[in-house]
Order: sequence, then structure tokens, then C-alpha cells
Amino acid sequence: MNNKHKNILLKIGFLTLMVGFAVLLLIAKIKREQTFKSDANIKINHLDGNYLIDEQTILNTIKRKFPINQKIDTRYLENLENFLKINPQVKEAQAFIDNSGKLNVSITQRRPILRVITRDGLNFYIDKEGEKFPTSKLYTVKVPVVTGISTEKNGSVGKIKGKFLLRVLVVQNYIAEDQFLAALFGQMMVKDNGEILLIPRIGDFAIELGDETELTEKFKNLKIFIGEGLKNVGWEKYKNINVKYKGQVICTK
Repeated sequence: MNNKHKNILLKIGFLTLMVGFAVLLLIAKIKREQTFKSDANIKINHLDGNYLIDEQTILNTIKRKFPINQKIDTRYLENLENFLKINPQVKEAQAFIDNSGKLNVSITQRRPILRVITRDGLNFYIDKEGEKFPTSKLYTVKVPVVTGISTEKNGSVGKIKGKFLLRVLVVQNYIAEDQFLAALFGQMMVKDNGEILLIPRIGDFAIELGDETELTEKFKNLKIFIGEGLKNVGWEKYKNINVKYKGQVICTK
């Protein structure tokens, strides 16, 4: 076989390979661009066992917004993700088509660190980034409760606006990083001047924290007092423990 014939065969083989590759891409594209029938694989990341939203609710939401037999393409998936993220309880949403052509939706829900009950009746959670979102009818998350906040200008969704609630967020994020403190406190009360009272899960007393400054020193002094003072006199000895002043722990009965 001369070189001319070899070149012709090589060109034919290359063209055949390219055509085959193009056909495979077309088949893959057709498989991806399916139509939404009536079912989908819904996966929700229930962080810490908190069930704020459920799979059936998400599927029903998709059906209402995206009609059955609508073509599923890249634009459809992007619109679906953006729509699902409108739900303030949803932090992230991803939608894709699997190899069988079925719609898959993966959702990460927000993780509450506090529940806030305002004086004017609002009731919502906040996460560590300061995002507010509604409580759920399905499940009550066991997190510390904050009372005493007068109101929030933008309601129970969106970023925190009030300076006192922002102060509370700083304190709670600090507490959450300390295993002892996280186990100790179950409630915060905000006074009219914005100072914070911490209410332990045990005992019958309040801890005057003041504002969000010098938290390391304040909690260090508190731990020393609990370890060297309360363990000797008992958790019922005092009604108020004040750690807001530098280098001092002031107790009243």
C-alpha cells in the first residue's frame, strides 16, 4: 500500500471518529434536555438533624412553578435554582439531569444558631452570617432564644439591621466556638440600653455581660468564678452575676 492510499485511509478514519464523537455529543445533549414529567430526586442536607423543609414540599413547589412536560435545558436548571433560593430557609440549591435523564435537586438549608422573638411579635431564626429566616411548621430547632429586641426594620427575612441584634450575633458566634459556654447558655435577654443578659440552662440567675466587647476576658473571668466560686457555694446562691466591668465579677443575692 503506497503512501497516498495510507493518507486517504487515515483521513477517512479521522472523519469517522469525528462524526462518531459528534453523534455522541448530540445524544448526550438530547438526554440532558429531557422534559419534566412529574417526579424528581430531591436531596436536602438536614444539618444537625434539623428538618426545616422537606422533600415533598420542594417537589410540590417545583410542580407549581415549572409545568409538567416543560423542556429541561440549562436555562431551565438555572431558573429552577434561582427560584428555590428565594425560599429564605434555603442557602444553596443545585439542579441537574443525571445519566438516566431524571431531574435531580440538591438543597442545603440554612443552619440556625439563634431564635429571636421580638417585642412586636416577630419570630425567626438567624444563622452565623446574620441572615434571618422564618421558623418552620415542620420542626422546631433547639437553639438559644433571644428576647427583648424591640423590632427589625426589614422584618423576619434578610440581613440583620438592628444594632442590638448584631451585637447579639457577635456574642453567640463567640459562644458557639466554646463547648462549655455553648452547653451553659440557653437564652439571651436584651435590655432597653442594648446590654445583654445571659440566662444559663441551670441555676436561677442571670449574667450581666454588657456589650460585645472584651468577650475573651469576660468569659475567662466567668469560667474562673464558676469553677472556684459557684462549685463551693452552689448555683442557687446568687441572682445576678456581673462580668461587664474589666477584671471584676460582681455578684448580688
